[in-house]
Amino acid sequence: RFTRVSDSEPAMLRFLGERGIVPGEELEVVDKQPFDGPLYVRFGPEIHVLGGELARAMRVQLSP
Repeated sequence: RFTRVSDSEPAMLRFLGERGIVPGEELEVVDKQPFDGPLYVRFGPEIHVLGGELARAMRVQLSP
């Protein structure tokens, strides 16, 4: 579950919000490219590509 963006950067929050990615949403990591490449995550029915900087700034809570 996506809980927050670590530094509360308004631009990052806005970027995610424009894509319907908001705190509290469930996510699934679909793929991670090597060498700080993008992370592919599923939020609901859609897959989003997140850059390394943004992915590192996001805080998540793991499901048991």
